[in-house]
Amino acid sequence: MTKVAYLATIVALSFGPTDVLAQHCPPIVESYLQSVSIERSEGDIAFEIDYRKTGGQQKESYQTYILAYSQSDSNRIAALTPQEAIESKLATVVHTQLSKRQQNGYYNIRWKLNTQSFVASMLKDSRLDKQQIDDYGGWKSFKDRIRIAVFVPFLDDEKYSVVEGLPENKHECNYLGDSALLFETLSHRLSVHFGVVQALRIPEDQYVLQINGHRPSAKARADAK
Repeated sequence: MTKVAYLATIVALSFGPTDVLAQHCPPIVESYLQSVSIERSEGDIAFEIDYRKTGGQQKESYQTYILAYSQSDSNRIAALTPQEAIESKLATVVHTQLSKRQQNGYYNIRWKLNTQSFVASMLKDSRLDKQQIDDYGGWKSFKDRIRIAVFVPFLDDEKYSVVEGLPENKHECNYLGDSALLFETLSHRLSVHFGVVQALRIPEDQYVLQINGHRPSAKARADAK
């Protein structure tokens, strides 16, 4: 049985076909990131993300979160809900905001990352380890990478949907009992560099962020054969 058919069966058995049409919302059939845009400026990285949902009740706004975690924790994070990832201190909340529904139906998320304060936060929360450094003749970087994830809680999440301006009607027909509307890791990996970076010597205690997608090494490809 497909997921849509399963949802339809649950709704029909619970409420009856007439009641469903008259009183209850349809199931949420899509929930995804429509687009991700990244733009650099000096010392900052600006993220603009559009979230879209199909089905359920149309809501004017949601609270949205940007989380950061260590790539080395990816497997552990994958087994957790976003709430568990935050509460187990495996993920850091680096931004949260009210995201309003736009005319074309998406919810917009904007966040500007300041390199120095972001790295300080990652060190404080042990996302990066000063004992785990690659050093190639002064070209230094942390061994671990930072991953960015988007978390959109349901409106009735009393701990995480708390920002001012959310709709008063918090009901949404969450027939499958999902923990959140979305918990999605971006494909980008942030690496933190210092010392000598791109042939320039960086002042002490200053850092440079570099952004990459998945770049499999030749060794990894050879090992996979």
